[in-house]
Amino acid sequence: MNDQIADKVHLLLVEDDKESGMAMNGMLTKRHMEVQMAENVEDAIKLFTANTYDIVVTDIRLGKLSGIDLLRYIRRNNLNFPVILLTGYEDLDSAINAVKLGASDYILKPLDDIDKLVRPITKAVKHHKTEEQLIQYRQKLQALTLELILAEEKERHRMAVDLHDSISQAIGSLKIRLDLLAENRKHKEFCDEINNISATAGTILKEIRTLTFQLCPTTLYELGLNQALADLVETTRATYKTDIILKTNRAPKPLNKDLEILLFRSARELIMNVVKHAKARRTEVSINENDNQIELVIEDNGKGFDVAMKMNKGLGLFSIAERVQYIGGRCIITSESGKGTCARITIPANTDMLIRQSLSPSGLRI
Repeated sequence: MNDQIADKVHLLLVEDDKESGMAMNGMLTKRHMEVQMAENVEDAIKLFTANTYDIVVTDIRLGKLSGIDLLRYIRRNNLNFPVILLTGYEDLDSAINAVKLGASDYILKPLDDIDKLVRPITKAVKHHKTEEQLIQYRQKLQALTLELILAEEKERHRMAVDLHDSISQAIGSLKIRLDLLAENRKHKEFCDEINNISATAGTILKEIRTLTFQLCPTTLYELGLNQALADLVETTRATYKTDIILKTNRAPKPLNKDLEILLFRSARELIMNVVKHAKARRTEVSINENDNQIELVIEDNGKGFDVAMKMNKGLGLFSIAERVQYIGGRCIITSESGKGTCARITIPANTDMLIRQSLSPSGLRI
């Protein structure tokens, strides 16, 4: 029948009226449901530690602790299943408030037709499974996005190293030889032209070094995040003639390299947003470590913007927030028109991003 779902539903029924509970148990079992019973909130909580459920159906009135108390426990402990409440007419206001607290539905007692309970159960379980699938797809997409970003940064590093070790050194060597040639008086008539060529080589060398840094600062791999951010701030100040400073309280100790890459890339994107859009007179970048938390903050005194609108329409800030959230961190952006913007990223220093790239086949079920 249409109300049934393919897999057997694992249901916890919390009902202190034994006769009523046994009657519902028998009827639900006939509808492709595997039912366990508890008579009170305490027994239900004990069952959570050893069993997995697709849904909980509970009476509101259970004695010392109510079905509302059980709902609060489930939500407070992030137990990942829907809850349906059974209530008499006198408890209707409580049931409506319970829905506001996160209950999936409420059913009025007495039940004259078991389908009045089966249909909401089936609907809630289907909806919950769909939500779980969407969460899994989102996590897989986040994992793939992060993997692509790390692969891109490592390729950028390889290209930057090649530029430095081959082309940059070759042009540097050429400039030295030109300078030596210009000092040789035997070629005095060519000195001006040689000096011009040497100057051009110097310009090209400087541009290659700038390009190398833009591709991937070698200091990120050789000296770590602190020095890479210092170089980024200095380069931004020189290139865009803007007032930008770096503050830090953390020792330049190495982090997980993937974490350093993610933090540096986030800092670079946020700083470029300030440079291009904020019209800020001053920008402050800080990287701090407290209580095993790494905190990156980019704050400016620019024109500000509507954060909600920007997050909905712009991929940049949304992507940064998604990447940070995926590895267990937080990205909080606050802004006020005419008063500037503050982007605050907080990530556990011991984050192991590789663990988060694998998802359990069973999804997020408890």
